[in-house]
Amino acid sequence: YRQPLILELEGPYLDALAYLEKIRAWPEHMFIDSVEISMEEYPLNQITLQISSISTASSLLRGSSSGGAL
Repeated sequence: YRQPLILELEGPYLDALAYLEKIRAWPEHMFIDSVEISMEEYPLNQITLQISSISTASSLLRGSSSGGAL
């Protein structure tokens, strides 16, 4: 199962790059699907990351089938 996740962050560009490198270093199967960066006021950027993971559990990010949710 592919589990998508969208993160919206705000901060300096170099901090965003460091964060992406940390995601890439995770031992789990994480994939960076897209990155959007915009700037309205220097030095803050609005960063939208779409990442996904691969798992054999269909309920990994959606909560358990017993009614629990994240």
